[in-house]
Amino acid sequence: MNKDRDTNINIKIGNEAPTFNLKDLDGRVFKNFPNDRYTLVNFWASWCKPCREEAAILNHYNQKYGDKLFVIAINSTNKDNLASVINFQKTYNVTYPILLDRLGEVSKLYKVTSLPTTYIVDDQGKIVEVLYGNLNSNELIDKIKKIALSR
Repeated sequence: MNKDRDTNINIKIGNEAPTFNLKDLDGRVFKNFPNDRYTLVNFWASWCKPCREEAAILNHYNQKYGDKLFVIAINSTNKDNLASVINFQKTYNVTYPILLDRLGEVSKLYKVTSLPTTYIVDDQGKIVEVLYGNLNSNELIDKIKKIALSR
């Protein structure tokens, strides 16, 4: 990543979502948002209680709406540890990709200040919503359905 460019990125609704390269737990590199569906980008850590609570919601979206909504979880690995991430995946039967932000660069790029933080990116790569806090809230779930699933 270009450090000079990163500090100038304006993360807000309507702007293009920054791209990044991160590896998942199997070592595969995620490079681009899919252009055939919306993407839910969830920043989380295994020690975060609200993050644990929303794992079932993210699994549900991934399994039920995978043709309309691509779910990815970016672990703040720089504030977590790999063993805990792997244990989280097994304990909560995570079915969506977990990407490892080992240096915290993508979290900084997206200006994540609290966990969980979730971005919804449309099929054109634009940010359409930023959600702070646990996705168990009915209001947040309704926003995701309205924005990404009603197309």
